[in-house]
Amino acid sequence: MSRFISTNLAIIAAIALLTTVSKPSVSARTQSAPPSRETSGNYADAIAFILKAEGGCSDHVSDLGGRTYMGITAEVAKRYGVSDPCTLSRDKVLAIFKAEYWDKAGCDRYRWPLNLVCGDTAYNFGLKGNGRTSQGWESLSAGIDLDGDPKSASLAIIKRRKAWRVEFVRLKPSQSVFKEGWDNRDNALQKKVEGSK
Repeated sequence: MSRFISTNLAIIAAIALLTTVSKPSVSARTQSAPPSRETSGNYADAIAFILKAEGGCSDHVSDLGGRTYMGITAEVAKRYGVSDPCTLSRDKVLAIFKAEYWDKAGCDRYRWPLNLVCGDTAYNFGLKGNGRTSQGWESLSAGIDLDGDPKSASLAIIKRRKAWRVEFVRLKPSQSVFKEGWDNRDNALQKKVEGSK
């Protein structure tokens, strides 16, 4: 009997070891946890803010993103089978935003207003950045406690966004034409964060 129990315990231990070893290692910063009750209701508020900041069709000669519609570049639109982003439907823009930015940045894992700042930063800056000539959600949020106070983390990221825009215009003076609009966006985001509970 004791040999039977020892054998079964060994099997159970081996199964437990296999199940913990076979789990994929996923970075906590990019792992998208299921939305909590606290974050899932904020998606509509976040997308409303972001799309209001983006506006409609834009084809400014100095825009490094080229022709865009509600923030979607031609490059991104092409991945969804559309050659001209200005012909995208609002539903398609929402689907692209969710798939390409909100979900990939893992914004649902954060509490309000950090999930808003995550979505807006990923959409406006991109997901990554090399820290020297470009910035993105990952580089702008690096080193900030994203699991602590969401308001403090949000304000720290907005401060970095503002500083980066000054540096970006210094590196690429042709982008100064957009600086006022960027400042307005960052200030509106900061006001929304400061007014959140």
